[in-house]
Order: sequence, then structure tokens, then C-alpha cells
Amino acid sequence: MEIIKRPLGLYKANCYVLKKDNQSLIIDPGFHSKYIIEMVGDSKPIAVLLTHGHCDHVSALDDICGHYNIPAYLHDGDHELLQLIRRRPSVYKKKMFTQCIPLQEGILNIGPFHIRVYHTPGHSAGSVCFEIEGHLFTGDTIFKQNVG
Repeated sequence: MEIIKRPLGLYKANCYVLKKDNQSLIIDPGFHSKYIIEMVGDSKPIAVLLTHGHCDHVSALDDICGHYNIPAYLHDGDHELLQLIRRRPSVYKKKMFTQCIPLQEGILNIGPFHIRVYHTPGHSAGSVCFEIEGHLFTGDTIFKQNVG
């Protein structure tokens, strides 16, 4: 599995593209969809995974899901948070339309990716971490030398 990481936006939230068997997963498309599309390259994206629903992790969600016609996954604990962002144009500068498939703690298989989802509330009610092939994607659950 190839992992491409790029910090995006004002808060430099990490966006990841994971590639395996010419397919890819996108984790936390915060901002700048053009850079995310570059990261995806020639691979075929099959889904977006969201570690939580804060705007610095979801702002490019509509652009990416619309561009590739792929689903997004978000824990139900952050469903209301995403709805709030959708209703508050002062928080999020454009209307969001992507509907997210609810995530639950446990095993999720998407294409060639075997994902263990850990529900880690605290930073937000629906914060999750994804374990994929020995790598842990924590969103804002863990910050460098701190906790989220």
C-alpha cells in the first residue's frame, strides 16, 4: 500500500490518499481539491473516509465526491456537526450536499482495503481512527506532543 500525505488549508490538517491495486481511499479532504486530485493521480478512488466532521477535514468533500462520484463515510456522532456546517454559511462558505454513510466501530472492507474503525470520541462526538495495514490514521484525536 502506498500512502501519500499532504497538509492542507490554514490549519494544515493532513489529507491522505492510500493506493492499493490501482484503487485509492481519500482520508480527510480538508481543503484544496485540486491538490487532492493530484495526489490521487491515475488511481481509481473508491471512497472518502472522514475521521470527524470539522470543517478543516471536510471542506473539499463535495468537490471530491462529486468529481469522482464516490461515497463518503462519517461516524453518526458527527452527523449533527456536519448538518450545522451545512446550515451555517458563515462557518462554511458554500452549501454541502454529500450524504455520508454512517460508520460504526469495527471492521469495514472497501475494495482491497481492510479497515478497522475505532470510535474515539473527545475531539468531537464522532471522532474515529482508522487502522489500515498497520498504519493508524487519527485525525485530530492525537496531535504532535498533545491530544486532540
